[in-house]
Amino acid sequence: MQRARHRIRGWLGLAGAIGALILVPTLSGCPGTLDPDVAKLAGTTGAGGTMASDCTGANDGATIVTTTCATQYCHSAQGASGVGGLDLTIDSGIASRLVGVMSSGSPATNGSVCAGATTEPYLEASSSPAKGLLIDKCTTSPPCGARMPYYPLNGKYLTDMQLQCLQQWATTLTSP
Repeated sequence: MQRARHRIRGWLGLAGAIGALILVPTLSGCPGTLDPDVAKLAGTTGAGGTMASDCTGANDGATIVTTTCATQYCHSAQGASGVGGLDLTIDSGIASRLVGVMSSGSPATNGSVCAGATTEPYLEASSSPAKGLLIDKCTTSPPCGARMPYYPLNGKYLTDMQLQCLQQWATTLTSP
């Protein structure tokens, strides 16, 4: 019986020593450091504010606009006349249709529901990070009209990451 107690104490002592070897380095990590893979997921903060770090592929801002906004029946060259006149087709003229441009028309003539309801352009010139109606309409509380992209048409709104990537892309249009 006494021999069994010594063995148990021996195993408990060994387990305690191993636990200490694991616990001490874990608790004594350098303050202010972050695993680079975790930092990549969280995004990085630049001089202009929070910038998403994985805005590539499907998360690229231009891709987001093309696949969720500039679709056949919405903000494409063909569909723009029925949705406030805003053409979000990604081409060499996209900045001239957004930066410093106010929403126009009236809902009665298929113009923008935001015309006259807001004093901000689609994108404010020289804003970094980009700000304006284009960004605000994709948030949970747009200043006018419905949140975009219009939920019943595509089944989902932009994720927080997609919204950050949209803003990052828009900053390339607004930065001097």
